Amino acid sequence: MKKLIFAMSFIFEGLLFASTLTIDDAVSYALQNSYTVRTAAVDLESKGDTANHILNSLFPSLQASGTISRATQSESWNAMGNLSLGLNYNGSLITDIRKAREDYQAGQISFDQTKRKVERDIKKLFYAMLLSQKNLENNLLSLENTRERAVLAEKSFNNGYITRQDFLQTQVSYQNMKRDIEKEELAFGQQMDQFVMLLGMPAGSKVILEGDLNSKIIDFDEYELLQKYGPTNSEYVLSGIKLDSINQQITGLQLKSFTPTFSLNYSMKPTINDFNSNWFNASNWTDTGNLNFTVAWDLSALFPWSNNRIQYRSLQREKAKLEIAREEITSQLWTEIKKTMDNISSAKAAIAASESLINQAQQAYNLTEESYRNGRSDFLTVKDSEAQLNKTKLAYQSDLYTYISSMIDLEYLLALPENWAE
Repeated sequence: MKKLIFAMSFIFEGLLFASTLTIDDAVSYALQNSYTVRTAAVDLESKGDTANHILNSLFPSLQASGTISRATQSESWNAMGNLSLGLNYNGSLITDIRKAREDYQAGQISFDQTKRKVERDIKKLFYAMLLSQKNLENNLLSLENTRERAVLAEKSFNNGYITRQDFLQTQVSYQNMKRDIEKEELAFGQQMDQFVMLLGMPAGSKVILEGDLNSKIIDFDEYELLQKYGPTNSEYVLSGIKLDSINQQITGLQLKSFTPTFSLNYSMKPTINDFNSNWFNASNWTDTGNLNFTVAWDLSALFPWSNNRIQYRSLQREKAKLEIAREEITSQLWTEIKKTMDNISSAKAAIAASESLINQAQQAYNLTEESYRNGRSDFLTVKDSEAQLNKTKLAYQSDLYTYISSMIDLEYLLALPENWAE
């Protein structure tokens, strides 16, 4: 047993001061530090800034300036100030405001989708690592059993109880298995490094996963679940918002084409002709400011070959593509949901069958091992029995992972709330 513990230490080399992570710890850390989430947060902030300042287009522009000058043939200077206020309004401003808000709403949904996708990927990878870890532990246990049998075979060969061929078989089997497990340990370590990177931890960080693949089997009505949560899929909702957004663009473009723009401009231009005169005497000042109301209509935008009409047709084609994409998303969504639910049903049946098979395989191995130690079975027989036991255990653990992984996929696809099964 001490040698088994020593062998398993290869897995956790350098992890004496490592962080222990549960599934909740891993998800929480990733949502705060994942590179993907942090990038998505910056994108959302940009969209929020645009939405918050879109109302600026309703406020007038205000400009101020001051000038002093003199004619080249004169020695007197004059001073002039300028304060102007302008306001332009077209009905398309309203659609621009609506579009900016819808873009921000789409950004929020996209950000939430990114977080849920990261959560899904981290959970699935976490459980995949647990499966690999469990399989490695089983193989290390088999390695220890093979080593003990090799030691026993050496003693039996020295005492003349077995042939040289049987002795060499045990030695070769042990060395081959040891080399395979060393490769498996290396691959496991590389997977852990990839997992650490996805979490957003500094390179070289060491973690120990705490958890198991045991999960409560949940029974639910598939039809009821689809009816209740099907329309909440983020990709489906996001496609609808994108479609609304492009409709706002089309409406805004139409308003620019078929409605005039109203302008209000007011300016003050106080001027004093002699810089050295009394600035506080009103008679020395003149004001050439004005107040203008303008109605302007770009008639060229009505022609079919104008840039405005070309852009309109381009937006119509873009809208058609979005409508097709929305239909495709709906089709893909239901296909993925059906596939996921089929995987869940299959995993449930496999788990129920594997539980009884493990007990049978364990009993068969124990009997074969005892028979081998008593000299009634050969080495190949006990190795075959052990291989069948490990195969049954791995199949059971794989079925548990398939069930857990499929449930995680279902929660992501339907955007299920945290306590949906209660």
